[in-house]
Amino acid sequence: MGVGNCALIQRMTGMRNAWPVFGLLALSAGCAHNRPCAPCENQPSLVLPETPRGNVEANIHSLPTTPIADADKPASYRAMNAAQCLCLAVAASPTAKLQQEEIRLVSARATPSPAGPDCLTALRRDVLLYSSLEIQNQMAGSALEAYYRLAEAEGKSDLLAQTQTELGNAQRETQQMVTRGLKPPVTPDVWSRQILGVQGDAIQAQMAIAKLNADLRGLTGLRNSGDDWRIWNPEGYQVAEKTIDADTAVVEGLASRPELLLLRRLIQASGPATMPIIRDVLKSIHPLLGLASHPVLHVLTQALAIIGVEPAGGAEADVRRRQLTQYLCEREAAVTEEIRQAVAALRFRAQIVALASARERSWADKAHEVRTRQQQGLASFAEVASTNLDWLKARGDVIQEVMAWHVAWVKLRQAQGLLPADCCNPVHCR
Repeated sequence: MGVGNCALIQRMTGMRNAWPVFGLLALSAGCAHNRPCAPCENQPSLVLPETPRGNVEANIHSLPTTPIADADKPASYRAMNAAQCLCLAVAASPTAKLQQEEIRLVSARATPSPAGPDCLTALRRDVLLYSSLEIQNQMAGSALEAYYRLAEAEGKSDLLAQTQTELGNAQRETQQMVTRGLKPPVTPDVWSRQILGVQGDAIQAQMAIAKLNADLRGLTGLRNSGDDWRIWNPEGYQVAEKTIDADTAVVEGLASRPELLLLRRLIQASGPATMPIIRDVLKSIHPLLGLASHPVLHVLTQALAIIGVEPAGGAEADVRRRQLTQYLCEREAAVTEEIRQAVAALRFRAQIVALASARERSWADKAHEVRTRQQQGLASFAEVASTNLDWLKARGDVIQEVMAWHVAWVKLRQAQGLLPADCCNPVHCR
C-alpha cells in the first residue's frame, strides 16, 4: 500500500464510529512499512530434524546427599479452630466484599419506580446479596477443606518423624550386631533404603504443609499478617455417628441454597420493568442468553414506565420467566443430587473411619504383644520395629480417614448452601 493510501486510512480512522475497523485495516495493510519485514535471523525452522530415541536420565550429581535441613526447622503456630476458619473465610471473600459495597451503592442511589417503592433497587440488592452469599459459601467450603487437609498433613508429619526414629533405632541395632560379628535378621541396607524413602515423604509433607498454610491464610484474609507462622487447631477431631436423613437434607438445601433463592426471586419479580436486571443475570448464566433486546427498546420501556404506562414487554417477560424457571428446575435437580451424594459420602466415610480405627487398635495390640515377647527373649528387635512401623502406618490411615470425614461434612453443608449461616451458628462446625 502506498503512502497516499496510508494517509487516507489515517484520516478515516479519525472517525469516532469507524476507528476500530479502519485501525485494524491500517495495521494489516502495512501502513508503517512499504515491504514485508525480513524474517528474524534466529527464527527456528518449522521442520524438526529426526533423532533416535534415547534414555531418560537425571543428572543429580550436584545435589546434596542429605535431606534439606530447613524441612525439620520448627515453625511458630497460631491457634485457629474450625468455627474461626469458617467465619474468617466468609468475611474475607474478596468478590463478596465488592458485592457488599455494590449493595450499599445501589441502596444509596435508589430511585422511585412505578412498580413499587424502590422495587428495582430492592431487586438489584437481592441479586447482589444472594450472589455474594453463594460466593461466600464456596469460599468457606474451600477454606475448611484446606483446614482439614492441613491438619492431616501435620498429623502425618509427626508420624513420619516417629517412623524415622524407629528406623534409625533399628539401623543402629543392626549395625551393632554386624560390628560384634553376629548375623542380623535384616541387613543394614534394608533399613537405609526405608529411611531414605521416609525422609522423602517427610519433605513432601513439609511442602504440603507450607502450601496449605499459604492457601488457608489467603482464603481467610490472613495473607498479609506479618511473620511466617503456621495454623494449628487446638481442638480435637471428633467423628459424629448421627444418621442424616437424605430427604430432610435435600429439603433444607433447596430452601437455603443462595443461587436457588436468587432464581426464585427473579422469577417472582419478572416483568417488563425488571427486564434489564434479568437479562444481565441470564447473560451471567450463558453469554448467549438475554441478547434479544435493543437499546432503543430499553429507553422506550423506561420512558413509558416513568409516565405510568405499562410497557408492551409482556412477551419478553414471559420468555425470560420460562428461561429462569427451566434453569431453576435444572439447578434444583443438580443440587438435589449433590446433596444426596454428600449424605451418602458422609455415611461411607464414617464406616471407613470405624474400619481404620479397628485396624489401628489391632496393630496397637500386636505391637504390645511383640514388645512383651521381646522382653522374654522370644522376639527380635527387627520384628518389634516392623510391627511398630505397621502400627504407625495404621495411625496415619486413621488421621487421613478422620479428616476425609470432616471434609465430607463440609461438602454436605456447602451443597446445602449453609456455610455462611453456620458462621452465625458454630454448633454445625464439626
